[in-house]
Amino acid sequence: MNSNDILHSELFDNGVLRLTLNDQKRRNALSEAMLAKLAHVLSEAVTNADVRVIVLAAEGPAFCAGHDLKEITAARAAPDAGQDYFKQLFDTCASVMQLIVHSPKPVIAEVAGVATAVIWRWQQIMQDLLHPASISGCSARPLWWHCRVMSQKNMLWKCC
Repeated sequence: MNSNDILHSELFDNGVLRLTLNDQKRRNALSEAMLAKLAHVLSEAVTNADVRVIVLAAEGPAFCAGHDLKEITAARAAPDAGQDYFKQLFDTCASVMQLIVHSPKPVIAEVAGVATAVIWRWQQIMQDLLHPASISGCSARPLWWHCRVMSQKNMLWKCC
């Protein structure tokens, strides 16, 4: 495991795949590189018979700061003001979140720090799964309601 990697992946003998976000300088933001690595590793994990459960964890004081605002700001300088970039970025992010939600294996988020936009996005996904006709948005329901629903959809939360 290279300490410079922004995503550590470790498969234990008991079938636990531990994915650790490790971009502490950016507070584990969902950069293009982080999303690409997550998509790749999660896609492989769901078809790997040796993986029984996936744990998402993070190094540093923040679990995830949301999207990389430096990348987003830089994209605004494009002739289309970043429209193509934003579509690609959010499509990629949605694909990663869908891999988590639709994983045939349990996915546990081991949150021991700040998690901002990630929780909001997962709330959107769960709301859409429960009410497909609704418009995505942050639900007024308390977070515990989402945690309970997520566990029913093969997602469990361990909040420290």
